[in-house]
Amino acid sequence: MWYKLLANTGLLQAFPGFMPLPQVVRSFFRTLLRIAHTLSGMVGFIPENMTIVRAIFMVPSLLFFFWFLPQHKEVYFASVYFLLGLVSYLFFLFYMLRPNGGRQLLIRRFGEEKAYRIYEGVLAFLFFHNGASVGFMSESSPGTGFWGGLPLWLVWGSAAVLFALGLMVKLWSTMLIGIPVYYWKDIFVGHKVSEFVVAGPYRIFSNPIYGVGHLPGYAVAIYNNSFYGIMASAINQLCVYAFYFLVEKPFVIKTYLTAPANANTVAVSADPMSGK
Repeated sequence: MWYKLLANTGLLQAFPGFMPLPQVVRSFFRTLLRIAHTLSGMVGFIPENMTIVRAIFMVPSLLFFFWFLPQHKEVYFASVYFLLGLVSYLFFLFYMLRPNGGRQLLIRRFGEEKAYRIYEGVLAFLFFHNGASVGFMSESSPGTGFWGGLPLWLVWGSAAVLFALGLMVKLWSTMLIGIPVYYWKDIFVGHKVSEFVVAGPYRIFSNPIYGVGHLPGYAVAIYNNSFYGIMASAINQLCVYAFYFLVEKPFVIKTYLTAPANANTVAVSADPMSGK
């Protein structure tokens, strides 16, 4: 990954004319780079896999998010964007990852690794717009909630706590399982790409990414006092769980529960019935 490449260049070890950085400082910078890399992958940008084709789609997506959307903060427009993003995201997941799905056609034509890169690129694009549409729904409908009369410090404080908790748990969980599993590479290729054990948030939550990991969406809705934002976050989360129960859970049972788990390796899930 790119943070490893940067670490190997020596930039994290010393600056010209200065003494080499202490080990604790180098470790700190490596951790920051790893966090940045994971966050980037979670929202759809995987630097080491970036291609011209991906850039052609992702750069306009950023312009759309930062320039076009702020000029169209209307519930109707936000609803259309949310539904298009959610339906496209779900259709792609179910079509590609269901048993005998489209992934098999890609693998037969391009080979396993190249096929996965194609799939990953499309999913990254859909990841970005799915998340952006949920947040935009809240920003387009402020004041539609029923908690407007509560003290501002309580509303904003609650939103901040929920956002921080959800992001921390989702980030930590993703760093444990790795970006490939976050993108369901194991389901795509049809076999394990990591071991199945318990660690970190998976010791507490059976499904931290799908459960607590969705709290930031609710937090943004609470901050904006948006009923529509709460509904969009709930619908999005329910749809993700539907995918889990219909596609992911059967795969996990078939693939990961047929052999004893190694308790000393990185966790894919704490619950044998959950994948994320």
